[in-house]
Amino acid sequence: GAPQLPHGWVAHRDEQSGQIYYCYENGHCQWEFPEQHGGVMSAPDEETAAYIAQQLQEPQIRIPRAVIEFLGTATALELLAQTEQVQSAGGMVVPETGNFRTNGGVYYQLLRGATHLPRDAQEAALHRIKVSGRKVRSWEKGQASAPGW
Repeated sequence: GAPQLPHGWVAHRDEQSGQIYYCYENGHCQWEFPEQHGGVMSAPDEETAAYIAQQLQEPQIRIPRAVIEFLGTATALELLAQTEQVQSAGGMVVPETGNFRTNGGVYYQLLRGATHLPRDAQEAALHRIKVSGRKVRSWEKGQASAPGW
């Protein structure tokens, strides 16, 4: 038989394409079959992720989203506050280039360098950010490393 939908999920059929999609009771919808452990953000969490991305002026909402998903809202907001402190104290420089990091870059570094977080969850969040970012940037990497430029 068909796999059982996790609690709170409903399957719908898209009228135009005939494809099945899945909606959670918080209004979140997706094409992929929902996994049992959740992995879906509650609406307030999505709002928090959007808020943090906005404060960071960071288009990559995947960064705060991963933090919230694995480490919780409090940690995500705490890292935002730390980012703001770092930036107001003069920022953080990328060693290789000497350029100042973006807010998102500082946020990521603070996440990476945090020692007070549960290690497993911290690793999971960093891994998620890396993996979900790879799809976006692979072609840029390909261009940047072209020989002879």
